[in-house]
Amino acid sequence: MLDAEFLNYSYFNNKVSCLLYTGLSYAEIGFYKNAYKTFSEIHEKLSQLKRARISWTQIKRYPASKEYLNMANEALSMIKEQIDFFNKNNYIIYLSNIAYVCYKLGNYDDAIVYYKKALCRDSKDIQLNLGIAQAQYYHYRRKFPFKFLNDIFCKKLPKDIRENFLRTINMLFKMET
Repeated sequence: MLDAEFLNYSYFNNKVSCLLYTGLSYAEIGFYKNAYKTFSEIHEKLSQLKRARISWTQIKRYPASKEYLNMANEALSMIKEQIDFFNKNNYIIYLSNIAYVCYKLGNYDDAIVYYKKALCRDSKDIQLNLGIAQAQYYHYRRKFPFKFLNDIFCKKLPKDIRENFLRTINMLFKMET
């Protein structure tokens, strides 16, 4: 039984990579609900790994024998290696793609949260900055209908500028990005 657990620890990032590619494939063909479920599996696997780290830390703290202490040290070493690798290589990919999927599903609040988490890790990534701007735009567009914004801003503009403004805004609303 313990060998199976150790396999989970040592191959965590391989499983995550497969799930990332699966989620990306679903997103690419437009199956956003399936992509969201796949990215949620990554979150669950990461949570399981972190819970295992807590358990092994407790075993290490109060070992029943030297053998258990050695197993705990080995497990904690594998878990640390996998979590460090995930944080360095896959975490930002996971965050940015789950944000994109949330955006495509119309869940703009969650998309904004995930984009912000990704931006904390890579604030200069233009795609992340554009993604959060777009999610915020649609979030506020849903909250405040265009007519409301039109009433506030457009009434004070000269007629020719107002017509150009309205044409531009309508054209932007029709565009996806």
